[in-house]
Amino acid sequence: RRVHGGNTCVFWREMLVVWLALFLGRERFDEQLVVKPLDAQMVQMVWKFRFEKIVIIDEANHHRLFPRSVSNFVLNRDIRMLSVFLTRGRYDHTEWGTPYLSPVPPQGAQLKVLVDSVNHTSTRPQTSISSSFHEIASDLGSLLCASLTTLTWDTTFTPSHHSNYFREGYLPSETVCTENLVPWLNLLPCADKAGIGGVINTETIFSSHYHTIGLEAGRECLDQRCSSVRMFLEQTLMIVTAAPRNEFSMKSMANGGQALSKCVLASSSRIRVIADGTIGMQREFVHVAFTSDSDTQVEEVQQSTHWTAPFDDNFKDVTVQWQSHNTETVAPFKAIRYHTSESSSGSPEGVMHIVLVNQASGDMRVWWTEALPWFVRPRIHTLHVHSQPISLHSNSSQVHTKSASEILKAIDLKRPDSDKAMTLLSMSCVVPEASIVHVKYSFSKAFVKWTEHPPDPARGFDINPVTFYFQNTDKTGSITTNGMLMLVATPDFSMPFNALCLVCTVVALYAGAVVAILTRNWEKYLADEELRKSEGHPLVRAVRRLIQRIRPKRVKTE
Repeated sequence: RRVHGGNTCVFWREMLVVWLALFLGRERFDEQLVVKPLDAQMVQMVWKFRFEKIVIIDEANHHRLFPRSVSNFVLNRDIRMLSVFLTRGRYDHTEWGTPYLSPVPPQGAQLKVLVDSVNHTSTRPQTSISSSFHEIASDLGSLLCASLTTLTWDTTFTPSHHSNYFREGYLPSETVCTENLVPWLNLLPCADKAGIGGVINTETIFSSHYHTIGLEAGRECLDQRCSSVRMFLEQTLMIVTAAPRNEFSMKSMANGGQALSKCVLASSSRIRVIADGTIGMQREFVHVAFTSDSDTQVEEVQQSTHWTAPFDDNFKDVTVQWQSHNTETVAPFKAIRYHTSESSSGSPEGVMHIVLVNQASGDMRVWWTEALPWFVRPRIHTLHVHSQPISLHSNSSQVHTKSASEILKAIDLKRPDSDKAMTLLSMSCVVPEASIVHVKYSFSKAFVKWTEHPPDPARGFDINPVTFYFQNTDKTGSITTNGMLMLVATPDFSMPFNALCLVCTVVALYAGAVVAILTRNWEKYLADEELRKSEGHPLVRAVRRLIQRIRPKRVKTE
């Protein structure tokens, strides 16, 4: 009877949970942790938290899981899609291999926004796209404690083959610290107290080789009148940290051995281990062990395997061990180098040099768009493209170089509409098999006024990173490079300060004399002058004063 009664209680409890799920079915929260071994004794950890909510526009909507600040922000700003990432470090595709997320966000801040062309849900008057983008950047900066307000309409751009309502911007010099992580964690229902979020350790994150904090949100209409919308919010945290001896333990690395517990508000919580050895991660075998209160599961498999385990109260730890070996198979697009070279520091001219390396078998199609600031003016007539073979295989001598017309397929230059807007330069080329392609073009630098320089002019100006998209017969992907610094001619910023100090000193002396003359009592001054003249020579007055001091004073008697 006790067993039967216990089962009955469990049955009714599960029925209550199902009824609440149906009643509150407008909201859903899922979380997962992905662990992926990399080359060079590194491991990648990706936390993904996803919210979904159905909102009725004309009704009052209760927010049980979905953050209300994000919901109001998405609806009031008419946002169809937005993506913001704060990153520190550089992902090394050559040493670490293919990442789980692609493209990997570059160093600094990255913001992408797509607004609705028609104002469906907002009751405020329709504003211009530029002012809407400024409001969105300001609200996101307040939400994540980041300086996104420096992103303006002129410092962002619309890539090729995108709608005019889409804007993209970068801040390569933006830093990431705990001030950004804390508000990001506060958006989670269980924060970092339970669930997958309880695995997050601040010390592990900020001591890693690469880490990025991301937030993606958006909405889609469920009917033609857009009276109801489905909103989503996806928070992403990715780190790449060292794994000595190709061993990884989530419990010892992530939360320092603390007890793990399930987030009861999550619809699903799971942990995945991905050992994909097809690109840059060739391994002989991989050991994966999920430890729980009930049993321990250990599997030994070959390449290209995936494991999934639920993250519940019985879960204890997951350990991964792998071994790498040298192989002749290489990544189809192993390295992309993008840099600039100038004749001298602060020179009015420079040369942009792009290096594309194809180490795979078969030709590779590559296309990209460069967003250059207003003071960089490219000269397309100086464009020079050439290729050279590299030795990869025994038959590399059979690879022939191609001409520039065979490599460069398309080029498009879009001049800015305003004086301070960006210049867009799009190119598409074919990188031959086992070859290196060099793309060079010269540019001139416009004169930058001393009021237009950043606070640290000696550091230089930040140039936006570039995302390269590549495709061959069996692979499609993208790689985003980090931004770079460009030096321009800087004036002597101490000269205005010196001139200001000199002018202030002269004005102070002149003003003091003028004020003294204008405020002096001339009648009293002239009377004192006449008195001094009547007393005689100053020497006579001095002798008189001396005699008065020596002469004894008379005492009055009654």
